[in-house]
Amino acid sequence: MTHINGVDSKIEIISIHVPKTAGSTFKKILLQVYGHKNVILDYPIPNKRRYQALKTLHSQTKVIHGHFPANKYDEYYPEARQIIWLRNPIIALFSRYYFLKNASQTHYVTKMQEYLQQEKKIDLIEFAEIPENQNQIKRKYLKETKLTDFYFVGIQEFFETDIKELKEMLEWPEIAVSYKNKNISAEYQDSLQELLKNKPIISQLAKLNQEDIEIYQEALNLREKRLKNLVYCMVMTKNKNN
Repeated sequence: MTHINGVDSKIEIISIHVPKTAGSTFKKILLQVYGHKNVILDYPIPNKRRYQALKTLHSQTKVIHGHFPANKYDEYYPEARQIIWLRNPIIALFSRYYFLKNASQTHYVTKMQEYLQQEKKIDLIEFAEIPENQNQIKRKYLKETKLTDFYFVGIQEFFETDIKELKEMLEWPEIAVSYKNKNISAEYQDSLQELLKNKPIISQLAKLNQEDIEIYQEALNLREKRLKNLVYCMVMTKNKNN
């Protein structure tokens, strides 16, 4: 088997962080469970220390987490459990738009953020019509990987419930969940609610992100099936013990 940088690591978790899907919160949980020294962050940000993180991979590394396509490490760690969190694509798109338009420039500024903050009049539809912002789940993260190939597909809207389920599946110890990068400002919440009431705009955004909408619906279906199986197993276990 090929190993990165010649290092033979037993990677247990490959975590794909789709933007605005509680990925930063999940990262904190991974660090808590596996320890900072055993989690490698892979984010494509030039001239940043975390961009060089893979160079620090060592034999005890257990987790790789970041913004990268699902198949990136298939050749190196085919046995690793892949995890991804998804979110309603329209709400995720709005969250990304709002964040980029209002984010501080004290950290690394992306080209899209720079463009948005220079062109203050660009609205959500214009933002969504930029090809780079369409169907990001499929185009940038899943590519040819199927949702059924993942060990776990979590849904951001059900994060607390899903993280408890994942904890049981992986036999993690007790964890403390503290949300990071969650936008709770009244302005954001009001703007989001106005968007959700505007059916013509929702329809336009859905057409521009049809592939991601279908992927998200599939993820919801998989979650429902998973929960039904969980209930069935619990009932069978209870009957067996009785």
